[in-house]
Amino acid sequence: MKKPVYLLPFGFLLLVCLLFVACSSKSSLSDKIVQINLLDNNYPIKEINLNDIADVSYIHFESDKDEYLFGGWLFYLSPKTVIFAHRSGDIHFFSRSGKIISKFNRKGNGPEEYTNLMGGAVYDDEKDELFIIARGKSYQIKVYDHLGNFKRVLDFQEESRIWNLAHWDENSLLLYDAYREKIMVDLAYDRKLLSKEIECEYCYSSSFIRVSKEDGTLIESIPIVEDYSYIGGRESNGMFISKPLQSLVKYNDGYLLCSRQTDTIYYYAKDASLTPVWVTTPPSKDMVTKDMVNGFVEAGKYQFFEKIILEGDELPIPTLYLVRDKETGNTYTQKIVFDEYKGYNFTVTQLTVSRTSEAKTGCLFLDTGDLKEAYNENRLSGQLKELVKDMNEEDNPILMVLHFK
Repeated sequence: MKKPVYLLPFGFLLLVCLLFVACSSKSSLSDKIVQINLLDNNYPIKEINLNDIADVSYIHFESDKDEYLFGGWLFYLSPKTVIFAHRSGDIHFFSRSGKIISKFNRKGNGPEEYTNLMGGAVYDDEKDELFIIARGKSYQIKVYDHLGNFKRVLDFQEESRIWNLAHWDENSLLLYDAYREKIMVDLAYDRKLLSKEIECEYCYSSSFIRVSKEDGTLIESIPIVEDYSYIGGRESNGMFISKPLQSLVKYNDGYLLCSRQTDTIYYYAKDASLTPVWVTTPPSKDMVTKDMVNGFVEAGKYQFFEKIILEGDELPIPTLYLVRDKETGNTYTQKIVFDEYKGYNFTVTQLTVSRTSEAKTGCLFLDTGDLKEAYNENRLSGQLKELVKDMNEEDNPILMVLHFK
């Protein structure tokens, strides 16, 4: 007698497969936590051709009007728009082809103005909304369109110090609140005892939060455990010194969450899962120098990062630009060469992607004066040489866009 054959519904089998893949994906991440030994100072040089890790394109910005000679810094690179900020308060909008779109300045102390542009920004092309961190007596995010018309303000907890922001999805932003870090530094200055946890009545339960783009309402506090019993930096002559921290680093479809007060870098994925991916050893609180790693950028088989050395009174703070081979686990000193620009010292760090909308997109500024000098010395070739040939030294700089492989 033949045994009966039972057929499971296709939908059930599909669900089982999806669950298996999801669980395997998460376990593979957690099973491969990278350990970075901060005491290791032996990093042989690794020469990497930029073309091996990225496809390169250029944006040369129009400068036929004096008012658009911006001389500022990259504020944000979206899929359709390039935005620059200037310490004067000017904000310039260009297309991805370098064409001038608009310029505005809303610097001031009014309720619809910003006092400075030293915080970050995020731009939504489809909704024409520019989100700017407005630092002042209270920290807010103010929203404008590309013409500078004020749209709304996002308010936060009274004690919040919003330091970094990032686009999360159509309806929400990812933020880093540096309030606890400020309290820790204040306690250290006053020679008061530091505690592992810092409690406050008017702040969020985590330094990493996700909020509504509409009004700043809290959607989620991301449970990162930070230790405030030590200073994640160094004290020198009554000052707290540390390298600027990029707390939110784009990675895959989510973000790496980085803090001075934890030895672990976490990956926060689109499904809101939280996975440890990098751990630095020994623990920072046990180190005299409090060295740190400030996130990483993945390109091809490599992970690029910087090791910050917090020792002595040397300024600027010493930084090692390193690269880790994912296949071998070995770490090297970066030496990135590029055939179109010989003799230029390229580095790739988390700052390379900090102002872009995608994890696989980075950018580097190429100074006009340096380019003209390199052109005269015959160190340029290809498309870059053709762009520079007809440029004047007063022209806007060129933005090199890196599409990482």
